[in-house]
Amino acid sequence: MKHKLYQGDTLRVLGCLPDNSFNCIITSPPYWGLRDYGMKGQIGLEENLEKYIERVLLVTKELKRVLKKDGVMFWNHGDCYGGWKRGNTHYLNRSGHSDKHFKRLPRKKFKSLMLQQYRLLIDMVDNQGWIPRNIIIWNKTNHLPGPWRDRFTNSYEPVFMLTKSKQYHFNLDAVRVPHKQASIERAKRNRKSSVNGSRDPYNEQSIRISAEKDCHPRGKNPGDVWCISTGQPHNKHPAHFPLKLVEIVLKAACPPAGEVLDPFMGSGTVMEASEKLHINSTGIELSPGSIEINRKRMLPYLNRPNTTLEIKAPDPGHEIKLLDESGNNMIKLLKNWLKKLPWPRK
Repeated sequence: MKHKLYQGDTLRVLGCLPDNSFNCIITSPPYWGLRDYGMKGQIGLEENLEKYIERVLLVTKELKRVLKKDGVMFWNHGDCYGGWKRGNTHYLNRSGHSDKHFKRLPRKKFKSLMLQQYRLLIDMVDNQGWIPRNIIIWNKTNHLPGPWRDRFTNSYEPVFMLTKSKQYHFNLDAVRVPHKQASIERAKRNRKSSVNGSRDPYNEQSIRISAEKDCHPRGKNPGDVWCISTGQPHNKHPAHFPLKLVEIVLKAACPPAGEVLDPFMGSGTVMEASEKLHINSTGIELSPGSIEINRKRMLPYLNRPNTTLEIKAPDPGHEIKLLDESGNNMIKLLKNWLKKLPWPRK
C-alpha cells in the first residue's frame, strides 16, 4: 500500500490536493480551548469560539472538495466547558503558554458546555451542503474518572458521519455483528405466529418478517452506539484514535484498494489501520514530533512488499525535522558530532 504523510498547515496542504481524490476521510480536529500542542499557527488556540469555527469551516470546505462524490467523512469532535481557565493543565504547562490564550468568554458562559461540535456541524450542513447521516456515540469504556460533584463524568464523544451526495459507498455487511440469542428466538416466534395466523391480519402486513430477514444471516447492524476503549497512546500523544474504531469505519466506508485521508493525523492510527486493511492513505500533520511518531509506527510494515511511506513537506513554513525519543533535532546533533571528529583539516 502507498502511504503519504505531509508536514504542514492542513489548509495549505489541502489546497495542493486535486478534487475528488479520496474515498473516505477519517479525522478528529483539535478541539477549541482544550490543548496547546506547542505549534505556531495551530488550530484550537483562537481567542473565541466564533473565530475557531470560521477557521475550521475553511478546512471542511476543502475536505468536501477533495472527497469523491460517493465518499464518506467521519468527523470525531468533542467539546469543552466555558470559563476563564485553560483546558488540559498538564499539556499547557509543558508547552509554556499562558492562560490568556484560552476560553476568554463572557462570565455567563462559565461552566457551560460550549457545544462547539454542534455549532460547527450546523454551519457545515446549512452553508456547505454536507449531508449528516449518523451521529455515532463513541462510548469510551475506559474513560477517566473526574472530580466533579455537580455533574456526571464525560464518557463519550460524537462521531459525525457525513456525505456530499445522496448516493455513496457503504458496505454494511462488512461490519455486521452477531445476533443475540434472544433476538434469534424472538424471530422464530414471530415467524411461527405468522404462519399459524394468530396475529391480526391487518397488523401482520407491517410486522410479518421471516426469521431469515429479521435476523440477517451475516449478523445485525451494529447501530450508532459503539463501546470501544481509547487504547494505549503512542509515544504519549495526548489525543489518539482507537484502532478498532477506525477499522470499523474503513471496512464500511472505504472500498478495497481505495484511499483514505486524515487531515489531522496525530499519532497515525488511521494510517496503521489502512495498512492492515490494504487501503492507501494520506495524512497531514503540523507537528514534527507527530510526524516522527507516525514514521516509527509504520516502520514494522515497511518490510512488506508494495508498502511504502513517503514523507513530504509542501509547506515551506514548516520544514521536516527528524527527532529522537527525547525530542532533540537529530540533524543538528549529527552535524555537531561530525564537527568533533578528528578529521584532517587544511
